[in-house]
Amino acid sequence: MSNGRPYRSSLFAGLLLILLGIVFFLDRFYPEFQIGHLVRLYWPVLLILWGVAKLLDRLSETSSGHPAPSLLSGGEAVLLVLIFVVLGAFAFGDWAHQYFPGVRIDLPSFQDSYSKSMSLPPRTLALGARVTIATGRGDVTVHASDGDTLVVTAKKSGPGPSEESALERIKDVGVEIDPQGNGVLIRPTHMDSGFDRVDVDIDVRVPKASPVSIDAAHGDVTVSGVAAPLEIRAANGDISIQDAGGDVSAESENGDVRVDGVRGNLRLSGRGDDLAVANVQGNASIDGAYGGDISLRNVSGNVNCATQFSEVTLAGLTGEMKLDSDDVNVSGVTGDARIVTRNKDVSADRVAGKLDIVDSHSDVKVTYASPPRADASIVNDSADVHLTLPSSSNFSLSAISRGGEVNSDFGGSALKPVNDEEMQQLAGQFGNGGPKISIATTYGTIELHKSH
Repeated sequence: MSNGRPYRSSLFAGLLLILLGIVFFLDRFYPEFQIGHLVRLYWPVLLILWGVAKLLDRLSETSSGHPAPSLLSGGEAVLLVLIFVVLGAFAFGDWAHQYFPGVRIDLPSFQDSYSKSMSLPPRTLALGARVTIATGRGDVTVHASDGDTLVVTAKKSGPGPSEESALERIKDVGVEIDPQGNGVLIRPTHMDSGFDRVDVDIDVRVPKASPVSIDAAHGDVTVSGVAAPLEIRAANGDISIQDAGGDVSAESENGDVRVDGVRGNLRLSGRGDDLAVANVQGNASIDGAYGGDISLRNVSGNVNCATQFSEVTLAGLTGEMKLDSDDVNVSGVTGDARIVTRNKDVSADRVAGKLDIVDSHSDVKVTYASPPRADASIVNDSADVHLTLPSSSNFSLSAISRGGEVNSDFGGSALKPVNDEEMQQLAGQFGNGGPKISIATTYGTIELHKSH
C-alpha cells in the first residue's frame, strides 16, 4: 500500500508469458519458422517489449493516480531469466546446427502416435519412365525389382490422446500417383488439414530401369538396386543408398549419408553429420559442411572433397580417406593427391602419383611403401613434418625449416645441410636423383626417416 492505494502490477510479466507461448507454439506446429534463427536476429524485441510495458505502466499511473510498479519485480526477474534460458537454448541450437549440422533440437510430442497402413493398386510403367516422390513428413524407401510394375504402400501416423481420435485425424490423409511428363509423381495428400503433425512413410518398388527423384522434407531416405540415374534431396533425415547402377546426386541438410555401391558418378552436397562412401566406379564429388566424420573407400575415378575446413583431391582411391575434426588420413592413391587443410594432422601413405600437401598448426606425416615415382611438395606452418622413404629411394630434396630443425636418417649422402640462426636447410640428391621432394615449415621440425 502507498497513500492508501495499491500498486498496479506491470504488464511486462503478461507480455513475457505471451512471448514464451508464441515461441513454443511456433516451434511445435511450424518448425519451418526456425525459431532459433529468429531469436539470434531479433532478440532486441525483448527490450522493446520491456520498454512498451513500462511506458504503458507510466501512462496508466498518470491517468489513474496509482503509483507505478517497480522497474523489475522479483517475479518478473525470475520469468525474465526463464525467457533468456529458453530463447538462449533455441539460439544455441541454431548456432550449433550452422557449425555442427548434425546437432538439432526437437521438442517431444506429449501424445501417443498411432498408424494405419494402406496400399495403392499396382501400375505398369513404360521403359525408362521417371518416378518422382515428394513428401513433407515421413520416411521414403525405394527398392528396385525386375519387371515394369510400380508398387506403392504407405503407413500414415498421427498423434492423439487415443487410437480412435488419432485415426479420425489422419483418415483423410492419403497417397496419390499422378502422371507427370513421361513418368509419375507420388505424393501424400491432405497432410495440412490440421495443426498436429502427420507422418506418411512411403515404400515404393520401382522397375530397375526407372530414374528416381526424391524430395523429402522431414524423414529418412533409403534406396537400393536402382539401375538408372538417382536424385535425392533430404532436408531433415538420413540418406542411405545401396547398389546404384547409374549416376547419383544427393543433397542433405541434416543427418547421416551412407553410400555403398555406385556404378556411375556420385555427387553429394549440402550439410549433414557423418558421411560414408564406398565402392564407386566413377568419380566422387563431395561439397558441403559436414559436422561428423567423412569416410571414402574404393573409388575408381577422381575424388573431389571440399568441406568447410579441408579440400582433398585424389586420382583413384584403392584404399581409404578419412576426415574428421582432428585428422585427414589418406591411404592407397593410384594417381596424384592434393590435400589442403588447417588445424588438422595429415597422414598420407601409398600415394603413387604427385603429392601436394598444405597444412598449418598441425603435424604432417607422409610414408612411402615403395620409392617415390613423382614429385612431392609439403608446406606446413608452425608444426612438424615427418617423411619416411625406403632406403632404396632416389630423389632430389629441398627441406627448409624456419625457426626449427631438419633431421635426416639419410646420412653419408650428397644431401648437404645449410644452417644459420633463423633457418635450417637440407638440400641435394640421394642416390641417382629422381623425383623432387620439397618440404617447408616454420617453427617445426622436419624428420626424414629411412625404412627398410
